[in-house]
Amino acid sequence: MSEQIKCYILISTEVGREYEVASSIKRNFGDKIDEVVITYGLYDIVVRLISPNLRLIDEVVTGIRALPGVKETVTLIGA
Repeated sequence: MSEQIKCYILISTEVGREYEVASSIKRNFGDKIDEVVITYGLYDIVVRLISPNLRLIDEVVTGIRALPGVKETVTLIGA
């Protein structure tokens, strides 16, 4: 059995676009991610992803960065 990689993607959006971006993430990556949460504070959205490999994480992060309204992402990979 291979080890799964737990990853959190912290997302900052343009002002007022967090719900739109969260919906886009669910629509475009819903089959690849585990959870999308709107947050209040430094980051607007947190995405949780449990992946069998880094390639999938890279694909999702790159795709999220390309979405309209996304300003910045920070990716945290759990140990």
